[in-house]
Amino acid sequence: MKFTHASIAGIILVCLIVSWHFFRYSPHFSELDNAQPTTFSSRVHQVNYGKNLWIIDADQSQYYKAEQKLLLKGHVKLTQPKTAIAPATHIRTDHATIFINTKQLETDAPVYIDRGLTHIQGIGATANETTGVAHLLANTTGHYVNENDKTQAPADISSDQLIYQSHQHRAIYIGHVIATQQQSQLHGDKMIVDIDPITKQVSQMITTGHQATYTSINPTNHLVTHAQSDTIIYDPKTHLIHLNGHAVVTRNGNTIRAPNIIYNQITGAAHSFDASLHHAPTYITVAPSEPK
Repeated sequence: MKFTHASIAGIILVCLIVSWHFFRYSPHFSELDNAQPTTFSSRVHQVNYGKNLWIIDADQSQYYKAEQKLLLKGHVKLTQPKTAIAPATHIRTDHATIFINTKQLETDAPVYIDRGLTHIQGIGATANETTGVAHLLANTTGHYVNENDKTQAPADISSDQLIYQSHQHRAIYIGHVIATQQQSQLHGDKMIVDIDPITKQVSQMITTGHQATYTSINPTNHLVTHAQSDTIIYDPKTHLIHLNGHAVVTRNGNTIRAPNIIYNQITGAAHSFDASLHHAPTYITVAPSEPK
């Protein structure tokens, strides 16, 4: 397993809050003084967000000056054209509300996010520019492709919710989490993915559950490795899987049980230890070999 998590998670936050910058500083909206909402139809806005150009489109938008609120209705689209270093990004939803003063956005509609070959969707979303947090509220699925390294297989992650914390460079998947890449799969109640801010690659994955599980099938000999523990920490750089709490590793019918186990995904070596990092009581069950 070598999960990647490109900057698509950050795109969730940027896409959802980019509208605030346009409407906050637009002289067109600031000149409106009427108490009733002002309605605009078939409007397309081109917005410069930092160095990025965004195109915002909706069937209808309503501006509430007193409440500093903007409603986007019908076929809401936010598009960032592709650049020399990044593919185009598209976000689609049916409607959204932008709260200008508090720099927040909300929608209870399905949200679809596409960036190159990566696709994320969920039902309902919130975003807050001040805290740097974006939240897909329900039924989230993601198909992640590292377009900078075509040798890496795509990864699919589904969960009940997805929270992205841009200031911490962290994505948090909550509820019925399943992460799959080729013949490897992680299950848990919660998964925290820390992202290197420079490389945009995963630096650590922490999965918890009752219990969290890891399963992998060797594509060459088809041997199945199954591991479970209270917490599973995966380090992509070292290919080490840290199984903390009631750890169990089963491979080819042979089982190792210990308080904690470090399992090398490449070599298959396992090292057991206790909470003090000392050698711990380890129980090994060896499957009987078939007579020749």
